[in-house]
Amino acid sequence: MRITHRSAAITLAAALLGACSQDADPAEPTGSSPAATTSATTDAAAPTSAYVDVGGYKLFIGCRGSGSPTVVFEAGLGGDNSSFSTVDTSVSDATTTCGYDRAGIGASDDRPSGAPATAGELADELDRLLSGAGIDGPIVLVGHSFGGMVEQLYADRHPERVAGLVFVDTSMAGQLTPADKTWEEAPGVLVDMRRTKRELEDVGSYGATPTIVLTQSFVGEPDVPASFQRRWPLLHDELAARSSNSVHVIAVRSGHFIQEDEPDLVVAAIEEVLAAVRDGQPLAPCDGRFAAVGGKCAA
Repeated sequence: MRITHRSAAITLAAALLGACSQDADPAEPTGSSPAATTSATTDAAAPTSAYVDVGGYKLFIGCRGSGSPTVVFEAGLGGDNSSFSTVDTSVSDATTTCGYDRAGIGASDDRPSGAPATAGELADELDRLLSGAGIDGPIVLVGHSFGGMVEQLYADRHPERVAGLVFVDTSMAGQLTPADKTWEEAPGVLVDMRRTKRELEDVGSYGATPTIVLTQSFVGEPDVPASFQRRWPLLHDELAARSSNSVHVIAVRSGHFIQEDEPDLVVAAIEEVLAAVRDGQPLAPCDGRFAAVGGKCAA
């Protein structure tokens, strides 16, 4: 079973043990007409959008704001470029922000082969998209759920492009079971989870990349087994340990969709990573500064 609508978040136990997804119904692309520009960055505050060829098929990307580094949002399974819309509205006041649709989602073309992709292949696809859109500078990646798997592999495969990382209740290799052969993004759009698991298990250190990991508290999800609730933050501890410059924060009033339940916490995490990147300073150790926006330090 998978989450396909926000109101179904109480089914997260099955979703986390299988596929985590946001609303799979594609929203209208944000920004101006996709034909209006092939560049996703601009000094103007007006939104821009584009269809970018990534190898014989085109992906949609929509950006807004201005400044560097660019924040790139990676949606959960089946989610489209609007998945972080509330957070994006705030963050785009401070820098350039971009959301996109993976192949077969929203406004993007289907992948021609039709074969199940891996999260690593999606990460490489994202890299081609960013290059084709003219986003050449450093990026801060923000990934939710399955999107966090793509983010993990992007940071491992393209470290020269990554200035900072924010993981929003990211899915983990350690949650996958032999039953997780494929996850479905949309009808006919599959992700090969067996190969993805192997890719994730080979991910190395992120060095001193500023990294904030946000973990839900299973609020409103009474069916999630207690054993899994105890294990979940431990998996995220392992993720945070990949960077020597990381903070792990629990979203105390949130279920799986932290960007909807506690958007101010996600915004605060992004802003802190942006400040660290711009100042060239390490993140401060976790303390009480997240309490006002619904966060607490992981034990």
